Amino acid sequence: MKIKENSAVKKIIKMPVGYTILTISDNYDLKRIAIKGSISKGRRYIYMYDKDTDLVNSIDAEVKISNENGLKIVAYGDYIIHDAEYVLLDCKKKILNDNRMFKSIEDRVKVDEQSKSNLEIERITKQKDKEIADLQQKLKERENYYTVDRLTRLSDIKKDLVLGEVTCYSYSSGMRDRGRYFGGYQMTSTSNVTKKVKNNGIKFVIEKLEIISELYNSDAFSNNRLHTLLEKIESLETKARTKYDEETLNSIQSIYGLIAEELTIRLINLCNHIRNNNIKTDELTYEETIYRYGTKFYDDESEYEEIEKIDNYFDSIIEGACTFIERITNQNIKDELHSRLHQEIEKPKEKRIG
Repeated sequence: MKIKENSAVKKIIKMPVGYTILTISDNYDLKRIAIKGSISKGRRYIYMYDKDTDLVNSIDAEVKISNENGLKIVAYGDYIIHDAEYVLLDCKKKILNDNRMFKSIEDRVKVDEQSKSNLEIERITKQKDKEIADLQQKLKERENYYTVDRLTRLSDIKKDLVLGEVTCYSYSSGMRDRGRYFGGYQMTSTSNVTKKVKNNGIKFVIEKLEIISELYNSDAFSNNRLHTLLEKIESLETKARTKYDEETLNSIQSIYGLIAEELTIRLINLCNHIRNNNIKTDELTYEETIYRYGTKFYDDESEYEEIEKIDNYFDSIIEGACTFIERITNQNIKDELHSRLHQEIEKPKEKRIG
């Protein structure tokens, strides 16, 4: 019987014999209890289910009914009555089965809620672990950028400044057995030509600037300390590769600054000399044999040669030096040098007599 008003409850709980079965709830769970005889007399026997022992126990307690379908079992607590029914015979088995059903439902709900909670915790944990891993990776990359990778960046400053086109010539000759149908042993030869690109660094650039300066009768690169400073950098790089040391890398960067400063001054002096002497730099060419190998054994002979050529030789060397300086100082001096090379020399004014 569904409880709708207090009068319906009172009609059942006043039955003098039998049992009143109530569905009640508190702030925690839903349960079924039975009250023997009329509740209106106050103190009665109450049959309640114990979850821990899975038994129905009888207690002797005072029972009170409120006007809002409230049930008070003195010393046990306050409850809300949801429905009520009357039975004549013993109801312990019904109470036990109903409460077991409630407990089963409650346990399943708890398992589902725990499962959902575990899945949510797992999802959040994975997300946080990923965020932490990503952050650690970023921190590691940032640490490497300012530590280990810094040596690589410093070393790369002096590389790949001037590109040269290398032509590779190979030749071989000797007696070969061509078979009886082709004349047997005959002198044969083969040749092949391939090309590749050569990346030249700052050492190459400085060497060529010294040669050009001497060729143009300029002392712009005489008695320079550029090679000595480069050797110092190479020594410090070797030390840094063995064991990372920030002070060593700071020293390398400082020496680069000294090279850039001296190279800038000497480039300006060379360009001034070229302008003042009206030297045509576009007539300067570069084609050099950079490797040669040959062997001869009786009639067998082989040769291999690499010849490097650089187009727009003078401009390429100057641009390579300017690129090196810009990598260190973030200043582009190409326009400044270009303007010096092509600046017109002011002619002295003629003196008039009389």
